[in-house]
Amino acid sequence: MAKPVHVIVTLMLLIYAVSASASGSIVLASQIGARLDSDLMIGGGTDDTAVLQRVLNKATGKRPLDLVIDGPALVSGLEIRGYTTVECIKGAGFYLKDHSNRAVIRNAHRTPDVIEDEHIVLKGCFLNGNREHNYGYDAATRAKRPCSTDDGHGDNIDGIQFYGVNDLSIRDTTVWSMRAYGIHVANVNYVDLRQITVDSGVPYRDIDMFDKSCDDAVHVEGPTRYIFIDGLRARTGDDGISLDEEETGIDPLIKPGPIIDVVATNIDVMDSESALRIVSDKERVDGIVVSNIAGTVSGLWGIGISHFLNKECATSHENCGDIGSIIIGNVNLAPSQYRQRLVEQLIEYGRNLQDGDLDAEFNSGNFPFININGHAENISLRNVTTRSIDSRPVLRVGPDSDVGTLTVDLTIYDPGQVAVPIQLDKGSHVGKFNLSLDWSGAPDKAIDNKGGFVDKMHWEGHEGR
Repeated sequence: MAKPVHVIVTLMLLIYAVSASASGSIVLASQIGARLDSDLMIGGGTDDTAVLQRVLNKATGKRPLDLVIDGPALVSGLEIRGYTTVECIKGAGFYLKDHSNRAVIRNAHRTPDVIEDEHIVLKGCFLNGNREHNYGYDAATRAKRPCSTDDGHGDNIDGIQFYGVNDLSIRDTTVWSMRAYGIHVANVNYVDLRQITVDSGVPYRDIDMFDKSCDDAVHVEGPTRYIFIDGLRARTGDDGISLDEEETGIDPLIKPGPIIDVVATNIDVMDSESALRIVSDKERVDGIVVSNIAGTVSGLWGIGISHFLNKECATSHENCGDIGSIIIGNVNLAPSQYRQRLVEQLIEYGRNLQDGDLDAEFNSGNFPFININGHAENISLRNVTTRSIDSRPVLRVGPDSDVGTLTVDLTIYDPGQVAVPIQLDKGSHVGKFNLSLDWSGAPDKAIDNKGGFVDKMHWEGHEGR
């Protein structure tokens, strides 16, 4: 008679535990009292938070912990200390209990400056954020807010949240139906993200940008250095990847700081509002390399690089970002069938802003495919391909732009010749503009110069124009 499958799995895990390094502790969740009787898609079952947290609290630098989750666990949120590995066998993971209103997994010592937690690994897990039953509230108005709660800590209701960690690795992990960001990191160094899927779990026929305004797949805030991302699949109502050095007012545990040395590759976006957003308000953003982006985008822009609504920029034109070098290559993005609905919502959102904000950042509601609006030393966009379905600008250099060198290699499929390939806004400045454009329209229609200034133009095939 064959042994039951769960017995075989348990024996295999016990063999693994015995053969693992004796320098740490290997613990099977099912062997310490966790019931693991939930369902990763619908929840229910026994709350395993307390029993799992007791074990997680034992990790130290002298005795690292490897916690193996061997079934579906219902939790109200877990805290991971340094020197901890949490790994899930196939079919195992975490479901966030109703009204937990916090991240599914976060580090134990969240800090905006001094780092206490080091060497954390999460791999092979499925996390369900149960977004419909977890929601934050604005402390003053009690209005629902997707990003944070009013518990005095401003906690984002993220899937995975790490503030203040050195050496963080997340692999082969899926975050499903989160209320806010899929993976949210700040004040981190040496981060390795591989084969990550983030899916908000909301049908896009019901999309509402106001309900999904903090719905990034991977959201990075400063101060941060050395981040590597390889393999991201994102279906979210906001950005696929957001590098935002200063996002104040949401979480008091986050302070402004630079974002330096980020490499991201193999990114697939599935009707996300945008694929990539890079924000430098005042802090330095530098050493960014992003490659191999494909899929469909539904809203604001495919790629955005800007200071994003810095009020000081409008008055002094000094604090309009501090970007060093950004290289983005091998991009093939197309507009989603849901784009028009998102644009209508975004225009309504823009009406609630000051007119100057709407004009400067959002091009008066005529959202470009690639938006540049800030100060930068070097921006390189190479081998970028898109399909145009309307007259919005493909690449827009906004009025707050001052770019030392801008290199653009752009292919536009536009059989109706309705697109505006390049728009240079009044007030924009580019020191050296290297342009290679493959587009079926007339060359004299390729650049709509509304009063921008280029010191030196090298347009392949149109030298001197």
